[in-house]
Amino acid sequence: MKKVSILIPYYGHEAFVQHTLDSVLADSYPSKQIVIINDGSPDDGDRIIREWIATNGNRIEILYRNRENRGLNATLNELIDLSDGDYILLMDSDDMLLEGGIEKRVAFLEKHPRFKAVFADATVVDREGNRIYESMLFDFRGYARGDFADPQQLTKTLLRKFVLAGPIHLVRREIYDEVGMYDEGMVAEDFDFTIRAMAKGYYAFLDEKVCAYRVHDENLTVDNVSMGFVRVLADARRSLLKNASLFPASIQGYIYYKAFLFLVREKLMFLRVALQKESS
Repeated sequence: MKKVSILIPYYGHEAFVQHTLDSVLADSYPSKQIVIINDGSPDDGDRIIREWIATNGNRIEILYRNRENRGLNATLNELIDLSDGDYILLMDSDDMLLEGGIEKRVAFLEKHPRFKAVFADATVVDREGNRIYESMLFDFRGYARGDFADPQQLTKTLLRKFVLAGPIHLVRREIYDEVGMYDEGMVAEDFDFTIRAMAKGYYAFLDEKVCAYRVHDENLTVDNVSMGFVRVLADARRSLLKNASLFPASIQGYIYYKAFLFLVREKLMFLRVALQKESS
């Protein structure tokens, strides 16, 4: 049986991390490991994680490191290097897996060897874990199933608005050898990685709910007026431009169009931030 490594970069989620770890333990897929790095979080997470390991470490393979802050991208790359699974599942320390979600994704990739990454759907829960949307993609984000109907449409959908939030991915380990690791100079690291993988036709969609994506004040950042979001837009634009040549000609025009839209949004957001600072 293929082994799955569940990689968790921990930072600032002391209220949720125990539920995250419990959900991994509860999933019935038998061949799995947890690798978790505390990226210098100043909260009480280290104690909570260590207590969880003391109670449950004999029931699941787990590797834990607590170190100084190096940033998310460096942490993701370190987690990948530390793991040894055939498949990689990245999840934030505030989300949860749903029973059977690992097995469904592994089965899909085993049945479809030409794909190296699959993403599925999630339910959406609030801070207390109450379900507020049945589907992250189709209720919360408002997509139609036709948006993921075929490889070209799927690519355009992901380029149009990045929707791969939460632990809905599962990838083959070798994908990192082929498309590279996470760019530690970018804040839009997941978008950049996904673009490189999409260019090779590696992504597929599985219409199953495999996890619970938690929304709370700390992660509702899409509409924030901040220089941080300006940088996200700038990084997304740069990623599109540097990887456009990897795509077929039929997609390249759309990519340049999206890059232009990102530039417009970036400049408008910069002006909003400047005006906000001036008024305050």
